[in-house]
Amino acid sequence: MEFYSAIDYRKILSFLVEREKAKGIDCNFSKLADAIRVQRPYLSKVINGSADLSEDQLHLACEYFNISGDEKNYLDLLLQYSKSGLKERREFLKKQIHKFQSIKLDLKNNIEAERISPSNSQFSEYFLNPNMQIVHVALNIKHYQNLEVLANRLNLSKKHLSEILKKLEILKLIEFKNNKYSVINQSIHLPQDSNLLHPHQTLTRVKSIEHQQVKSQDAENYSFSVTFSCDEEGRKKIQEDFVKYLKSVQKTVQNAGSEEVYQINFDLFSWTK
Repeated sequence: MEFYSAIDYRKILSFLVEREKAKGIDCNFSKLADAIRVQRPYLSKVINGSADLSEDQLHLACEYFNISGDEKNYLDLLLQYSKSGLKERREFLKKQIHKFQSIKLDLKNNIEAERISPSNSQFSEYFLNPNMQIVHVALNIKHYQNLEVLANRLNLSKKHLSEILKKLEILKLIEFKNNKYSVINQSIHLPQDSNLLHPHQTLTRVKSIEHQQVKSQDAENYSFSVTFSCDEEGRKKIQEDFVKYLKSVQKTVQNAGSEEVYQINFDLFSWTK
């Protein structure tokens, strides 16, 4: 379990105890009970869901785990939701919880990349033409800076490739220097509120599917799809795990050499909701 995927503060307390243990810190529920000034049996009732902490007790728990800022605010919100008996207020608090989760799980808050303004029309063609993105990335690789090799590998005419290069120069993503093209801005990212986002994702997936069909027999190609049932907390956990995975991927890519251009696609949506 990760912090912002939970909607029950008790699960986060259990997670924090285990996280401290994983760090080699001498931490258990008895020590937590002492820290928040309750008896161990009462804390067991809280963790099992038959009792609640008070606001002051949760505050002491945050001090014990050195939790502050947004994490503390999130725990306070979960405690209010757990203790409220008023249907209308619980619905309001749940919306606030989901809003908090959405912000914390938004890729723009987790991935290091230049964010393109939703109103920046200059980048429209870049995000609506997958070939422009592929050429942009490919120019990081020395043997694809040979434009004839690049055109042949991507099955592009020299004229089309030349047009793409000119547009990438205008966008200040590449430059022509010392008789070759080089990348000067590698990472750009569309925010969730961009009207280009969904068309961009759709066109990229269509391009990916076309490529996979052509290369379906290649042993190194990997494709995965699964349909499953899950609750909302599980869905949030999957989303949070994926954000964490993407952060590790970004670090891997930054530390890796450039030899070929790869693609990762990920979809998480409901068929029934």
